[in-house]
Amino acid sequence: MASPVIQFKRGLLANLPGLRAGEPGFTTDSYDLYVGITSETSTNKFFGSHRYWTKETTSTGSGLNLVEGTSSGSDYITIKSPDSLAGIVTYTLPGIQGAVSSVLTNDGSGNLTWSSNTEDLVFIGIATFTDTTDNTLGDSDTGSVQIDGGLGIDKNVTVGANLNVQGYSEFVGVSTFGSDLDINASADISTNLSVGQNLSVTGVSTFTGAIDVNGGGSIDNVQIGISGDNEIDTSSGNLTIDSAGGTTTIDDDLIVSGDVRINGNDIQASDGTTAITMSSANVTVGGDLTVGGNDIKASDGTTALTLADSTGAVTAASDLTVSGNLYVSGNTTQVNTAALTVEDRTIDLGIVNGAAPAAATTWDLGVLFNYYTGGAAKKSAVVWEHGDTRFKFASVLGADSDGTDANTPQLTVTTFAPIEIGALWVTDCAGTSQVISCTGTERFLENITVDAGQF
Repeated sequence: MASPVIQFKRGLLANLPGLRAGEPGFTTDSYDLYVGITSETSTNKFFGSHRYWTKETTSTGSGLNLVEGTSSGSDYITIKSPDSLAGIVTYTLPGIQGAVSSVLTNDGSGNLTWSSNTEDLVFIGIATFTDTTDNTLGDSDTGSVQIDGGLGIDKNVTVGANLNVQGYSEFVGVSTFGSDLDINASADISTNLSVGQNLSVTGVSTFTGAIDVNGGGSIDNVQIGISGDNEIDTSSGNLTIDSAGGTTTIDDDLIVSGDVRINGNDIQASDGTTAITMSSANVTVGGDLTVGGNDIKASDGTTALTLADSTGAVTAASDLTVSGNLYVSGNTTQVNTAALTVEDRTIDLGIVNGAAPAAATTWDLGVLFNYYTGGAAKKSAVVWEHGDTRFKFASVLGADSDGTDANTPQLTVTTFAPIEIGALWVTDCAGTSQVISCTGTERFLENITVDAGQF
């Protein structure tokens, strides 16, 4: 998982502003870290600087720098850890100030205390004095080490230069002198003394008006009997009207109670123009089809289509299937359904006369959602805002004016909506990368720099 970058607010120490509570600021010239309290410069709190420590390396221990006053320079004293330790070592300082000329002493557990110069001083290990001040022979207040009390030594003592002993000297054991020995007073030596040097339609057709057949016609399987002046009864057999190639004309209405069968393919108008062509079960109308009533019904008498008298509007009573393309040239397409299913892979908005715009546009585009809350109808939306050239999410849309020119609609967001997502990917100047992810119950910020800016 890629890590984000977090940058503190930063700038020169002289430009450090009053930081808000908890806001960090870093000075790029003095390398100091501050945290704000009340947005006032006077209450910024200093939290540290690299100037006050020396980081450890693979081979060198870290150190604490005690820096001199800024008007004096940039020098410091370092209290440093040894380069290698066998374990954790803790020193506890004493809680009081020591007396003049007192020294820190360790009780063996890291507890330091002040010891006065009158207490016994114990050195464990080698004690080396590098001062090379020489002693003036015969004067005990001169030299690098001056001891005003008695001196007890349990091991050998080698004196690389001259030895002046004033007082009684006692030598116990063998005493060897490589040169001359000048003792001006008594000498008591109890052991040896050696002195040397040096981290997608069917059924009955009913005609309620006249049928005028201007061309020849043949009717098979019709029984006609004349039972009155106006009736031909064809119940005993078929009726054939043969015009020997001429025309059979019915001057008045023709009522057919049963089916009508046409052996030819065409039904023509008075001028001989084919009006209806039938091929198998298919019917083709050569010109306009005018319906005297308002309804077109199915074989069971159910109204399928209703035609409006004045407007020409058509209402389908049930399902309407369009096997080809459907073009709507009006200004508004309204679908009143509970659910809309679309198989198209894409939805194009902003098309002009079936094609992409060919001239400059400044309209806004969007998908609007209607709802009602707080005693009022409202709209939320996902909008492409032309002026700002970015997508916007609205929980309340303030304006959604319709239009067909190159400048409308213009959509105005009153209240922006929150967005809930599972993860977020961004493609920009830095390429494509995920910036919000989640693993288990933890959410992560990735591949992003959080920059607090400069002062």
